[in-house]
Amino acid sequence: MKLTSLEEIETFLSPPHSIAAQLASRAMANSRLKDAFNINSTFVNGNIDVHSIFTKQVLQQLPIDDTADIMLTRHAIQLISPRKLPLCRLADIAKETVALHLNNIPAVASLDKVVRRITIHVILLGLLRDYVDDSAISTDDLDLVTNGINELWTLSKSSTYRPDLLKEVNERLRCWLPGYGNPLEIIIPAYETLWRVVAIAVSLGHDNRHALPVFGALLKQPTVEQYREFANESFSADAFMQEVLRLYPPTRRISRVVTVSSSSILGKIFPQLFTRKVAIAADVEALQRADVWADSRGEFDPARHHPQRCTEQQRKTLLAFGAGKLTCVAKNWAPQAAAVIVAAILDQIGDEKGFIIEAGRVVGGREGWDGWAIRRTNDLLLT
Repeated sequence: MKLTSLEEIETFLSPPHSIAAQLASRAMANSRLKDAFNINSTFVNGNIDVHSIFTKQVLQQLPIDDTADIMLTRHAIQLISPRKLPLCRLADIAKETVALHLNNIPAVASLDKVVRRITIHVILLGLLRDYVDDSAISTDDLDLVTNGINELWTLSKSSTYRPDLLKEVNERLRCWLPGYGNPLEIIIPAYETLWRVVAIAVSLGHDNRHALPVFGALLKQPTVEQYREFANESFSADAFMQEVLRLYPPTRRISRVVTVSSSSILGKIFPQLFTRKVAIAADVEALQRADVWADSRGEFDPARHHPQRCTEQQRKTLLAFGAGKLTCVAKNWAPQAAAVIVAAILDQIGDEKGFIIEAGRVVGGREGWDGWAIRRTNDLLLT
């Protein structure tokens, strides 16, 4: 069952239920990921204690218990905290990482593959820098881990599992993060959504004459203020990222599993016999492309997010990070982090810089990047 109206989705994501009931509902909807990745974080675990400790540690910056490997732990928390990883430090890491991977590509490389390498490498060197063995990181292993995560995620949708592939992924991750028994608890929430947002933003920004100077300015001055600064007759990096998240939400549908009881007499007498579990999804993608955005709703237009242009009703439909008590805690900082990585990539792309982006037919997501590539320009001269 899919919900598409704002009223339905707001009620669905902010139900009059206890937080324990909401956590259980989310965990049941995500159970396939628990099986696919052997993870036990708050996103797949309905235990309220797991969620409560995680939320307090994130929002209040409380000391982290070293025994809390069941949760996202201190490292995923750093993703959403500018105090843990300031944008200026992230920008330095991103620039170095982008240069490393562009210089190592052959004449042509798939755009999505390169973005995945860069994104997970930035996470490792930025968020996990005090705990990672960077000497153990190789391009081949980055590809195995990122491709493996993609495949495991996709297969989980059909309840197909690859324990052999999961083992290979974990072996590489444990080499990089030797102090952690299950690094996927950290990597999944920090990486899996972020790389797709970065890839989409790069694909939409590489040939956008307004976007290039906006991201260039952000890379020179990586601050929240610059991120939100509207250029003359243009848009801000924030507006660009908000439009990416509007048109291409990384979570297209937010699912929950709810218990439905029969309203019949027998259902009231024997509720345990006349109840069933029903999966319901809030269609965020449909909502964010609704008529409230006018006839241009299907077009990419970052300028629509200017405060003087974007209406309150339009803003209410922007639910890429969910709503209610289970709103993603990375809502405020993750788009900024993505924008900095995008800026670092775009800064090193261009004919005069030795690399160009070749566009595919359509913008991809987790898959669907056929035709998108990064090519060395000196290779074009030779051919």
